[in-house]
Amino acid sequence: MLKFRERREYAIQANWKVVVENFLECYRCAVSHPGFADLIDLDYEFFFSARMPEEEQRAMVDFIDQVQREAIIIVESVQRGSRSGFHKQGQLILSRENRIQHFQKLVFSALTDSF
Repeated sequence: MLKFRERREYAIQANWKVVVENFLECYRCAVSHPGFADLIDLDYEFFFSARMPEEEQRAMVDFIDQVQREAIIIVESVQRGSRSGFHKQGQLILSRENRIQHFQKLVFSALTDSF
């Protein structure tokens, strides 16, 4: 059984779509967050048991917080680049950006089902 540990909120100076795209796909993780990329398999979800010792839980929460803060720097940089006028809309990399595709389908379904 999984037990709630805690929640953290982050203020990010970027459009929500830029944030979602960058957090759903971690193809940048090996370069941006090498410690995180070495720790987990970036293709599978993970959960923690309530039996995990307190000190391990704290270490993991602190580590994930560090990764989040590193990612926020990248997301805000992407947002600045998007505002520069040099960024053009591109196509998804279908072999790599499957989480973004799934998210877009969920949004589309939610919007079209409500009409």
